[in-house]
Amino acid sequence: MALNNTVTNLSAVNMQPQQQAPQRTLTVKEIKTMNQCQSFVNTVTHILNEINTTGSTQHRSLPTFPRAALLNIMCDSGVEQKHLLRGQELHLYLLSKIVEINENTAFEIPAAFASPVNANMTVEQIGEYLKHAAMVLNNNKSRLLKSSFNFGKLLKECRYFYTLQKGAGIIHVAWAEYLKETIGYSDSHVRHLTFIYEKFGSFSTMYKLAIPVTELYNRRDEIEYMLHMNPEYRRFWIGQ
Repeated sequence: MALNNTVTNLSAVNMQPQQQAPQRTLTVKEIKTMNQCQSFVNTVTHILNEINTTGSTQHRSLPTFPRAALLNIMCDSGVEQKHLLRGQELHLYLLSKIVEINENTAFEIPAAFASPVNANMTVEQIGEYLKHAAMVLNNNKSRLLKSSFNFGKLLKECRYFYTLQKGAGIIHVAWAEYLKETIGYSDSHVRHLTFIYEKFGSFSTMYKLAIPVTELYNRRDEIEYMLHMNPEYRRFWIGQ
């Protein structure tokens, strides 16, 4: 039995035009978020129309709706886009962010926890290792990238041996879920840390940069292009 027409076919709704904000270019991550939102809308529209027509639906779940990510886009949409730095301008900007490394500005794993991560470590030991390292990092509140590079390296090593134990059937929890439970880090933050270590960890001068991980990650393409196009800049950031 069809329901009363209390649910309108959403695809036919004409939204009132609103004043457009100044156009800006969406990032790859923002485009992915928009596509997830569109998928959610399409699925909900189909479900509502199906229920309105037949009184039931075959769907038993909904796709993930990236609410927080969409809110970030909405909040940023009215803000004037920052000038994108490239080449010499980017190099000079990064130079201005260099800070000398000392015991108060960089994360170091204490000697008691500095033994290499190895295949003989249990998942509990890996967890304790990561929790202690995260605690030291958070307590230092350091924004030098040396701290982030070091922690990214540690995460990469721990994940390798975690994966070995998962492959052996010793553990059954996904890495992202394990980290969320163990140190409270989101999957995206962990991916950013490991990515910047893998991409820029060999550039020793970058360890002195006092910028957030997210900024380095967001500028990754422009930095990689700068390093590729200018051998002199590349040698400088490598530390030669």
